[in-house]
Amino acid sequence: MLLSQLPYLTLLTALLLLPSFANAVTLCSAPVSPSCVEMKFTYEEDASVTRCKTDLDKFTKETDEYVACLRGLIDETKRKTDSLREEFERRSGTRKQPQDAGK
Repeated sequence: MLLSQLPYLTLLTALLLLPSFANAVTLCSAPVSPSCVEMKFTYEEDASVTRCKTDLDKFTKETDEYVACLRGLIDETKRKTDSLREEFERRSGTRKQPQDAGK
């Protein structure tokens, strides 16, 4: 009986752990550029031009969001690195004194 419930228990465990994993890892998804810009038939009808412009506007917005996400990851990584270095220097006694900072 327990063996038959194993897939459900595994799924339940994964679902319970997912939020904590999602907080630990932020994924930035690169947007997909609209292919309509490079297609000749796009410019043959007004409706196609309008649709392509909408796709291009969406792509621009998604690109801005992607760049912001990457900047956030960079900033977060920098903060974590600085924090780890400070902790290491504090615990190891290797923190630079103000007079040593310029050397």
